[in-house]
Amino acid sequence: MPNIQRLNQEFEANQLAMQSRATAQVALQELETLSPEPENPATEVDTRPIWPGRIELIYQAYLAENTTWLAANPTVRPTQYRTKRGLLRWTKAVCNGEMWQLPRQRINLETETLIEGPASWKTEEVQAWLDWEQRQEQDLERQLDTEYAAAGGFGSESRRGIGHIHRQLQAESDAERSQYRFCD
Repeated sequence: MPNIQRLNQEFEANQLAMQSRATAQVALQELETLSPEPENPATEVDTRPIWPGRIELIYQAYLAENTTWLAANPTVRPTQYRTKRGLLRWTKAVCNGEMWQLPRQRINLETETLIEGPASWKTEEVQAWLDWEQRQEQDLERQLDTEYAAAGGFGSESRRGIGHIHRQLQAESDAERSQYRFCD
């Protein structure tokens, strides 16, 4: 008889243990349904356009303009393009000296992603960028001349000193960084 009692006690203990395990499993399942594990969160795709000052875009536009102009002027050889267009002939030394200002990584324009490894810019790419940079500076000078003439000259009103220029440049830079990707 004691064996039967002992077996009954063990059976009841096992039943309680199984009930508590089942209860724990149900509770765990309910907890998992209430707060599921975060799966790989979808990374947001940046849909902003690439900054138009990127050398890759500048060079792409330069090549398109070059091809169009040479097609319209068939007597001009491709080697004469810069001279006939009145563009400066930047020397290789000047191009090499200006490369420090260029981005350290290239962009693949098809996938719009950064390419691993250091960028190695061709002289023609740097020349196209220097032409673009020169046009930007000329446009900025014209704009500033117009603004200063409209304001009655340099230093009038609240726009005094170099601090105003620094604040204006910082505001423009911040606006570009929020509007475009790959601003370097």
